[in-house]
Amino acid sequence: MANLYNLLGYFTRFHITIYPTQLRNQATDIDVYAIRYSSQLVPSVYIVEAMGKGDSVSEVFRMYGFKSYFRNCDAILVSDRIDALVLDTAKKLGLKAFSLARLRELTANDVDWARRKQRPHVPISISDAQRVLGFLKTIKTLDEQLFWVYHYLWLENNPYLKLLRLHDLSERCSKFLKATREEDAVATSWYLKEIMMLSLLSCIEIAADCIDLLPTQLNDYLADRFYNLGTSKESKMRIKDSIQVLVDTIRELSQGKIKIPDVEIVPSYLSDLAQTVKLVIENAPFIQTYVLLDEMIYRKNLQSVSKNIREVAFGDTQRNSIVKLNASILKVLHGSSVPSIFNDFV
Repeated sequence: MANLYNLLGYFTRFHITIYPTQLRNQATDIDVYAIRYSSQLVPSVYIVEAMGKGDSVSEVFRMYGFKSYFRNCDAILVSDRIDALVLDTAKKLGLKAFSLARLRELTANDVDWARRKQRPHVPISISDAQRVLGFLKTIKTLDEQLFWVYHYLWLENNPYLKLLRLHDLSERCSKFLKATREEDAVATSWYLKEIMMLSLLSCIEIAADCIDLLPTQLNDYLADRFYNLGTSKESKMRIKDSIQVLVDTIRELSQGKIKIPDVEIVPSYLSDLAQTVKLVIENAPFIQTYVLLDEMIYRKNLQSVSKNIREVAFGDTQRNSIVKLNASILKVLHGSSVPSIFNDFV
């Protein structure tokens, strides 16, 4: 199924990595979720499902359900053969259906176009996909929460909530970087880089939501979005005030001997996120290329190859911009203590 990867290989990235058909049910419920951004951060989303050696009308309706869930997206079904009934049903539901033969034709054209345009592209092989599955298996043994939250995160449509969860996953996973077993440390390194890439995409989605704001409005707008995640801002403020009274009482009774931080209900990294969003908006026309370059480094690392982002950037302006953006998103995730595993990104 490597051809399925190549079909959308010049989109920003796959949220769900493509796996061999016989392994896919161990990893996800859909084969590919791919995004490409316009110069104004407007996303084009594609979801792809491989039906293997057969085709099924029921699979068409299942795919239609995903298309409806993700709203403005294109959905593609791929099979060894596409019979008339499946093709007709897919067309009526606004889906596309490709045979593998047709997919190979499209792939060949895309690869040739990419070579001529010198677009950044690192193919993923089946062995690479199997390595990812091995990493996920290791992560699950270290902490099942890391596995299951990641497993279903692609279904989250709210970029603010998604970033919040990604940040929590990053914090939770970082402690395993110094694991005694090399296998655990390597899987953790991959996982944290995966979280970085997904966090960058969430920041781009947030920037797209903020792109028409005045710069002076950005901080308050972001704070309001986080205040209103889940319960309303008013409810959270009442809870915060009640807890703060308790904290102040403990401090007073202990005469300052018990150190308790003030209660906060917005992320501590909000100012760093605002800076990241500003950088994304400033570089909006180039974001598609920037994330493709980051994706190249990520995939090189997956294949145990170290290559710094500065080596693949085109010119000083692009090099400085992408390094600055990467450093900003890493600060959101890790504060001032960015692990050395990210050296290739900055």
